Amino acid sequence: MNGQFDNKALKQLISMAAGKLGTTPEKLEAQIQDGTLERAINNMTGDNGRILQNAMKDPKTAERYLNSPAAKGIYRKLGGK
Repeated sequence: MNGQFDNKALKQLISMAAGKLGTTPEKLEAQIQDGTLERAINNMTGDNGRILQNAMKDPKTAERYLNSPAAKGIYRKLGGK
């Protein structure tokens, strides 16, 4: 990743995440767009919920998380490059 999370990379990440979650990329993307996923995240407790909520509210925070070494490692484990 080069500092920007482009649309192609986002589509690949959604596809890989959908596979890991046992759903289709289309269903996962629909959940993202219709707010279903956001509502589920908002109901999460603990650090993971807080981190995801902050990332969803602020694009700069999301970009910082996506560009972190941990996120890059997860992306590679999911099949990214």
